Amino acid sequence: MTPGQRARLATLRAATWLACRLPDRPLHRIFHAVGAASYLAQPDRRDLARRNLTRICTWLVAEGRATPRVARAARDPKAMDRLVRDAFGHHARYYLELLRRKTLTREYLEAHIDFGDWGPIDAAFDRLAAGRGLMYIGLHYGSMEVPAQYAIHRSGKTMLTPMETVADPAMQAWVMEQRQPIGLEIIDPINGSRRLLAWARGGGLVGIVGDRPIVGAARPTELFGSPADLPVGPALVTVETGIACQMAVARRTGYGTYEIALLDLATPEAGQTMRARVAAFLAAEARGIEAIVAPAPEQWWTIMYPIWDDIR
Repeated sequence: MTPGQRARLATLRAATWLACRLPDRPLHRIFHAVGAASYLAQPDRRDLARRNLTRICTWLVAEGRATPRVARAARDPKAMDRLVRDAFGHHARYYLELLRRKTLTREYLEAHIDFGDWGPIDAAFDRLAAGRGLMYIGLHYGSMEVPAQYAIHRSGKTMLTPMETVADPAMQAWVMEQRQPIGLEIIDPINGSRRLLAWARGGGLVGIVGDRPIVGAARPTELFGSPADLPVGPALVTVETGIACQMAVARRTGYGTYEIALLDLATPEAGQTMRARVAAFLAAEARGIEAIVAPAPEQWWTIMYPIWDDIR
C-alpha cells in the first residue's frame, strides 16, 4: 500500500473500534441522517435512483401490491423525493453494519430480529445439520450482514461467498478483516468457482448476492415488468449441485431492529436443457426479488446502480 492507503486503513480500523463500542441506535440515526443528506451532493446517482424507484413504484401500483407509502410516491414527486432520501440513508447504514460486524453475536441478533415464521428457518438448518448443502441468495437490500452472520452462528459452519476485489487495497484489506475472522470466507468469483461447487456438493454453507451482475455472466429476465440482467452464478450452482436454496434478507424495521424475509427457491427439474433450467431459476429469483422489495423498495440500494437498459 501507499502511505495514504495505509493511513486510510488505520482510520477504518479506528472507526471500527469506536463503532463497536458506542450504542447502536444513535449510530443508526446518525448514519441514516448523513446518508439522506448526502443525496444532495450526488445528482447523477440521485437521478438514477429516482428513475429506478419510479419504475418499481409504478409497477407495484399497477399490480395492486403497493403499500400506501409506495402508492403516494408513485403519484407525488415530493413523496418520491422522500423515498429517494431514505434510500441514501439505508445505503449509509450498510457501512455502519459492516463497521459493527464483530458485535453481531447470536445473542445480539436474536434480540434484534423478528424472525416471523420459524418453520422454513428451522427446516433449512436441519438440512444443513444432516450434511446437505444450503445456499443463501442475498440482495443489496436492508442489512446484508445480519442474515449471513445469523446463519454462521446458528450452523456453526463457515460460509463460503464469492466477492469481487475492491480496487482500493486499504478498503479491500478492511473488508477482509471485518468478514473472514467471524466465519465468512471470501473467494474470487471467477477463479474460485470449482471450489464453490465442491463446497456446495459437500454439504457446505454458501452465500451469493444475486440481484446485480458485478463480475461473471448475466442473463436478462423480466424484473418489475421490464427486462433486467441477473447474474447466472446462483442458478448454475443450484442446477449443478442440487443444493437447497433460499433467498434471505434482513429488512430494517427501526434503528438497529430487523425482520427476516425468507423465500424457498426450488431447483429446476431435470430433463430440460441447462439454458432452460437457468432461465426458469432466474425467473423464480426475479419473482422473489419483487416480493421481498415490495414492502420497502427504498431499502433496495441496487436502485443506485443501473438495472434496466432503457434507464441506464
